Amino acid sequence: MKGMNEEKEAGRQKEERLITRRLYLDGQRCSKLIWKDRYTPEEARREETDPVMKQQAEEVRTLGLSLFEGRVPVRETDLNRQCETTAALIAEKTEWIEDASFRQEDCFITADLLHCREDESLELYLIKSALSVRESYLEDLTFQAYVLKELGFRVSGCFVMHLNRSYIRTGDLDLCALFTTVKMMKPVQKRIPKTARKLDVIRSVLESGQCPQEEAGDRCAGMVVCRYHDSCFEAPEENTVFVLNNMGLNQKFELARLGMKDLRVLLEKGKLNRNQTLQARYELEDLPDLIETEKIRGFLASLNYPLYFLDFESFQPAVPRFDHTRPYDQIVFQYSLHILKEKGGVLEHEEFLAEPGADPRRPLAESLCEHIREDGCVLVYNAQFEKTRIKELAELYPDLSGHLLAIAGNIADLAVVFASKWYYSKAMHGKYSLKYVLPALFPEDPELNYDNLSGIHEGRAASGAFPAMETMSEEEREECRKELLAYCALDTLAMVRIVQKLEEVSE
Repeated sequence: MKGMNEEKEAGRQKEERLITRRLYLDGQRCSKLIWKDRYTPEEARREETDPVMKQQAEEVRTLGLSLFEGRVPVRETDLNRQCETTAALIAEKTEWIEDASFRQEDCFITADLLHCREDESLELYLIKSALSVRESYLEDLTFQAYVLKELGFRVSGCFVMHLNRSYIRTGDLDLCALFTTVKMMKPVQKRIPKTARKLDVIRSVLESGQCPQEEAGDRCAGMVVCRYHDSCFEAPEENTVFVLNNMGLNQKFELARLGMKDLRVLLEKGKLNRNQTLQARYELEDLPDLIETEKIRGFLASLNYPLYFLDFESFQPAVPRFDHTRPYDQIVFQYSLHILKEKGGVLEHEEFLAEPGADPRRPLAESLCEHIREDGCVLVYNAQFEKTRIKELAELYPDLSGHLLAIAGNIADLAVVFASKWYYSKAMHGKYSLKYVLPALFPEDPELNYDNLSGIHEGRAASGAFPAMETMSEEEREECRKELLAYCALDTLAMVRIVQKLEEVSE
């Protein structure tokens, strides 16, 4: 499996000082990354990869490999045995080899899939769960092709197999249609001559006794799973450009280099936009909450009763699980609905959580129509997501489309109040997600604290929990259901309390 191969590579990299595919790619991203892996691995995060993404990558790889009948896997655990087995399979004219392994001096590669052609040339295949070809895939294939070339092999083809976003499942999975195969030989050939120099740079970094002083930048922000993020990014200094929201790291470092690191200097020189200026002023001074009373009153006046507070939870399977879905479609499996039929009335609550394994969309759509009146005002936080999901359900189920489209048409967005800075507090630190707004408005209310929930505290965890329920025991599944319901219910209860707070401050 892919995860197992990565663990093996990490072990080889540490014990035998080999340059593996992973090390080579990390070396193109950040010299500090590969140095720390060798000398200070204890600084790494315990979990560097999202477990859901990892599981989906393994599933996609397995399905991709299954397209090649007659392939022979290399299952040895010893490095030398892997290389020997690969050499023997090539000598035996084996056409397709899974996890073919090669060593050339201090370089070691394990190819996802190797095609041995009749003319004795080799073709390399990468199998990826992404929806397009990425720069790292090209670098990966280039390194593999370079190693084979140095060993005396002729590489005649390089390919990336990735998921086809246009594929719509109907009935059984069509694996040929699920994948798109892209030829990469020409760009690989152009890069091979530069590979030896890149390897020399990597060796130089790894032989150095000191960690490279490579400055962080936007590339670090893109490395969402970087295992050394915590050791490179300490808590930002107070009252500096690094605390600002909605500004790229490169821009922050550039301003710091120009002597404009301090927020006061940035304000004096007019280098910030409206929202950044507002945040900077609040970071520097102990200012009272900004409350645009008239604008808040106007927003509240646009709402009418019955008032429905709605929140969805969804997951995105890489491989389509249900008919009429594509790779990475958002599949809504849960909602929470708090209801106020009149101002000051009794707060009611409805909820839906699908059974794991079954297509949740039809029963969820029916439940929505049962509990939300067509003329009701539906309040959500960040409206685009809920609107889009409801419109997708309407398109999928024509008999429910009228009711569903009426619901979508009556959606109001509570996030507008905070995104527009009609209400702003220092504690929001330039952000307006519920996870920042709620503690800013209710700092002492334990009922509205996500940290007090058991098990699931944020949306990514909820997305991973639902599909994982399929393999849980009955006891585990019941506990997971309770956690999912509690998390989603807090999202809509939070909106209720926020509206009540807005009503209070705008009176």
